[in-house]
Amino acid sequence: MQPTDLPRCRDDPKKTEEIIQEIKDYYFEEGCIDCSQRELESLGPEINMTSLEERIFSLKTRDTAVYRKIYDLVFSNYTAYVQELENVTMLQVSLQDAARTCVNARRSLKSARQGVSHGGLGLLGKHRKRERLHSLLDILKTLKTLQRTDTRLKVLLEVNYMLQFL
Repeated sequence: MQPTDLPRCRDDPKKTEEIIQEIKDYYFEEGCIDCSQRELESLGPEINMTSLEERIFSLKTRDTAVYRKIYDLVFSNYTAYVQELENVTMLQVSLQDAARTCVNARRSLKSARQGVSHGGLGLLGKHRKRERLHSLLDILKTLKTLQRTDTRLKVLLEVNYMLQFL
């Protein structure tokens, strides 16, 4: 038999399923198995060309059936895949926008915090200066009052001094 004699299992889904059902379960198990080693061991100690060619044909038929089944599954889920890919792409764009928004918000927050800190320090400095000026103004008012009082006392003393001489 030649490889060109492989049955066209892609045209017959039932035949494809039958071929896949004939494959032994250990080929589908997870883990580290060496399929080629297992096939060589299954041939036995004596190998003749006819049985070897039949085995190669059988394996190629199975390979074709598995390939077709995978192809059918992928193709049948292609529209769902495209839709999910679009959803993932939109989600990535949305996440990039959100990340950009977060970065910009953090920059604005940092700038605002620095502005508040500098502005707050400026307000605090202005408040302290105003308080000092108020204290200075109070002291000047007190000095002015004392100066007036001194002037009046001097006037009164002069008047009293003059009255004593009279």
